[in-house]
Amino acid sequence: RTEADPRVHGTTHEVVAETRSGLEELTGDFVVVCTGSRPRIPEFVTVDHEHVPPDHLRSMEASGVVLRPRSAALLHAQDKGVMRTRLSAVGIPCPRHRIVAAPSEVSAFAAEVGWPLVLKQIRGGYDGRGVWVVRSSDEVTEALRSGVPVLAEELVDFRRELSAVVARSPSGQ
Repeated sequence: RTEADPRVHGTTHEVVAETRSGLEELTGDFVVVCTGSRPRIPEFVTVDHEHVPPDHLRSMEASGVVLRPRSAALLHAQDKGVMRTRLSAVGIPCPRHRIVAAPSEVSAFAAEVGWPLVLKQIRGGYDGRGVWVVRSSDEVTEALRSGVPVLAEELVDFRRELSAVVARSPSGQ
């Protein structure tokens, strides 16, 4: 925290906005990290969460800030529709899926792949939040309530889930 801006706290390596509106207000100044009285632009900025607004990330990149991961890469973690499209395009097996926004679209997809389906918010869901298993058209209302499109996919029967975090340096190591 600084006396000049109590919404921010951190070190020369960390700047954190405590609220979403705080982040929106800070976007223009977010890349300037104060070391004593000398502001400097950090060597790079990284985000640890996929819910950082993409427009803010692109704005930072446009102003010359190096982001790790880049906003174009992070978009795949932020948007399940973008992620599934890309994975399918490079030949990685995925459940059959479709972006849907209306109950009739869910029913049409289910007519192709069968019930039950998994409906997932394309943005904003996290650790099971924003995910619904639906067994009939009568159960889709809650998932579509927000008016935002969702990713509908066939239910995959699995015994366990394995997650892996993979990283590399900018030089490919």
